[in-house]
Amino acid sequence: AADKLAADKLAADKLAADKLAADKLAADKLAADKLAAEKAAAAAKAKAGAAPAGMIALPVTYPKQRIDGTPQPPQGEPNMEKSNPKGYVRPKFYIPKGVTNIAKGKDVTVSEEPMIGDLSQIVDGNAESTDDTTLDLDTGQAWVVVDLGKKSELFAILMWHRHNNAFAFRDVIVEVADDKDFITNKKVLFNNDQDGSLGKGHGKGTDKQYLETYEGKLLDAKGVKARFVRFWSNGNTVDKSTYWIEAMVFGRDAK
Repeated sequence: AADKLAADKLAADKLAADKLAADKLAADKLAADKLAAEKAAAAAKAKAGAAPAGMIALPVTYPKQRIDGTPQPPQGEPNMEKSNPKGYVRPKFYIPKGVTNIAKGKDVTVSEEPMIGDLSQIVDGNAESTDDTTLDLDTGQAWVVVDLGKKSELFAILMWHRHNNAFAFRDVIVEVADDKDFITNKKVLFNNDQDGSLGKGHGKGTDKQYLETYEGKLLDAKGVKARFVRFWSNGNTVDKSTYWIEAMVFGRDAK
């Protein structure tokens, strides 16, 4: 009887030890799997945030986000872009290394002299939305042309009309060309004149109207080559004026 009790105890002890070992093995595997998953997630996050080879994130210091007074969002405007949720931050946009804002300090011409402001403000690198930084081109159609000085390879265009309220500017068209009359090698990069009412030969646009924000409107220029950039607009949804704050053109000498 004593021998049987000893044998039973030995068997029970072995069973308990085997279970303890199995539990430890399972816990170790669970910890290893969790660590592997965390490493994979970190690697994926790092990869998503890393610039592709030979590229850099668009080098922009954004202005302050602000709304002066009561917001006046557009009512009944056709073809409006969906508003981004609160807290939205634009994903990084990558351009080749060595590309800079080649519009800064360049010559600017406009369809009519501004009622308020100086033309140099459009290319001074300051996109803050204040009375001091905003040009007022009065109501109706207006264009702004930036002369880049020489034919350049363009990768991104970033523009701000006015963003201290819920402004949506109408008939926004961006085009580039080799000459100031926009005849040679003219290309339209953006057109939200959905009914063709601007009447300047561009036809009906397929791009959407959008709310102005502190992040500006970003266009992918896709390496197009040009010397001149022209921006059209035709009033806005808050007070019908055509305003301008800043135009940035990211490019380099054409090869």
